[in-house]
Amino acid sequence: MNRIALPIKNGLLSEYLGSRDICRIFDIDDYMVVSVSNVTPEVGCDADIPAWASRQGITDIVAFKIDKKLTRLFSGYKINQFIGIGTKDPDEIIKKYINGELKSDNSIIDDILHQEDDGKIET
Repeated sequence: MNRIALPIKNGLLSEYLGSRDICRIFDIDDYMVVSVSNVTPEVGCDADIPAWASRQGITDIVAFKIDKKLTRLFSGYKINQFIGIGTKDPDEIIKKYINGELKSDNSIIDDILHQEDDGKIET
């Protein structure tokens, strides 16, 4: 089973992944959504989101933009990341995920990779 988390704002994929976002978590088994829940991560700061996601059993994060340092932390927890996904309807995004059609936007990834990196994550 896969657990996919999407940050949600106003019913759509949020522009940024942050600690105050509601995450819609989809449990997918055998190419079907078996459950959906909305959760606000219980974390003190953005840097704690990857550890929280790992404790929740989340296998994949879908976001539009994400801090460069967070991408490393998610990778450290072996959580897949789909970055640069437009602010779309979460159900539409999950359909693409299930069908293997969800693709990261390389221009957004390039922007993230070229962010200045001071080694700190905002708290």
